[in-house]
Amino acid sequence: MKRIEYTTESLLPLLESKKLKALAPYPGSVNKRWKCQCLQCGKEIAPTLGSLRRGLGCKSCNPKIKYTHESLLPLLELKNLKPLTPYPGNTNKPWKFECLICGKEVQKSLHSLKESKWMFLIKKGVTILNNYSVTKFSESSQSWPR
Repeated sequence: MKRIEYTTESLLPLLESKKLKALAPYPGSVNKRWKCQCLQCGKEIAPTLGSLRRGLGCKSCNPKIKYTHESLLPLLELKNLKPLTPYPGNTNKPWKFECLICGKEVQKSLHSLKESKWMFLIKKGVTILNNYSVTKFSESSQSWPR
């Protein structure tokens, strides 16, 4: 397979679509930072070509995703959770849920709920839940199920 050789000129349409101007020549690698200027806010930034191709641009001008309680309900349904309190408005703040499988109350941040391999851990009779199964921790095995 032939490797694509990028040049500053060949990448100008991508920069224009992200409202960026190159301040230095393309560094020659998708993972190296490329000095640019945002044409919206004037800030000097250094994205990688990889991040630009994934749709990212100036972090100041592209706000983060804003979650609402209603927008998170499908995720909670998938995880078999019922919210007991409103979404706290921050992905790192704890949020109370009721597990629809075992009925216990749990508290997790949205970040850990979305990022963790295991959905959550309920202490006392430890139950590990993921998207596909419910597994009891075996004290005799002294190891977590994989």
